[in-house]
Amino acid sequence: MTKLPVPHPIHLIPSEDEPEIILDKAKNILKFSGTSIPEDPEKLFRPVMNWVNQYLKSPNPKTSIEFMMEYYNSSTARFFVEMLEKFEELNDRTGSVSIIWKCRKDDVVMVERGEDLKAIINLPFKFIEYT
Repeated sequence: MTKLPVPHPIHLIPSEDEPEIILDKAKNILKFSGTSIPEDPEKLFRPVMNWVNQYLKSPNPKTSIEFMMEYYNSSTARFFVEMLEKFEELNDRTGSVSIIWKCRKDDVVMVERGEDLKAIINLPFKFIEYT
């Protein structure tokens, strides 16, 4: 049996308009945090989606995706949905995917955004509120 190559880790440093994104299969880290209002969402998210597609060919036994977003726009929301739908397919086969949604306790918008995603994506969500 041929062993599939491990996708190279991605660590995108946050900027004023773009989130920090860490995707590291070896360390089992899939994390999105900060603000996401990219000028060119395709440029930002294409390499992320390529990484996800490669990861899904040979996923870790358990996959936990962590979100700690402060704000994101509609193009980012579309990307999150598209990406999570791919993980939904993996979870349907393995039951091994979960979402951790971290947000400030008083951040009503991000709490609602997480609840909105949970309503349309069939994955287990764990909400963690912090102060």
